[in-house]
Amino acid sequence: MYEELRLPDTELARAAWDLAKSTHPDYLFNHVVRTFVYAREIGRDVEVDLEVLFIGCVLHDVGLTVSTGQRFEVDGADAAREFLRGRGVDESTAEVVWQAIALHTSPGIPGRMRPEVALVQAGTGADVLRLNEISHDMRAEVEELLPWLDLGTAISQAIVDRARDDPRTAPPLSFPAQVVAEWTDADIPGWRDLLGMDKTR
Repeated sequence: MYEELRLPDTELARAAWDLAKSTHPDYLFNHVVRTFVYAREIGRDVEVDLEVLFIGCVLHDVGLTVSTGQRFEVDGADAAREFLRGRGVDESTAEVVWQAIALHTSPGIPGRMRPEVALVQAGTGADVLRLNEISHDMRAEVEELLPWLDLGTAISQAIVDRARDDPRTAPPLSFPAQVVAEWTDADIPGWRDLLGMDKTR
């Protein structure tokens, strides 16, 4: 499959693939690889470091497989940075990957940053939310190799489970908190709650 999808053929890229493959359930692994395929397509006319983009994509949800009490985007960014540092990657490259992963659920920010950061979010949106211009034929071809496997429900449940185990992973006003609020009956404080305002005002 690696060759069929024309993924970056470097030792570092294959190590990132192996890490994701060994730690992610199938639905999540398929998603992160599809994210790269779509990100590459969206950025086909952009000058981009495909190895860095691939690592950002394939590790962007690694935070759902580990927890240090932070929201999964930050746990994942930290884990990816340590993965890169452990392989002697320079700090500037590790920082780009950190930003791409930490910000991939933050609309309006990645698009103003380096193309690798912007494209990780674009690829994620193309896969999960069917955003951006990916043809029906391309989606069908990619999902034949990397099936959907009820991604929307499964990834939402993973976020909820993390928050149930450790509420710090879904801080108020964050994307994880929004997921928990929509998928459970948990009392998640909103902006008015945090300000101590009466909701009837």
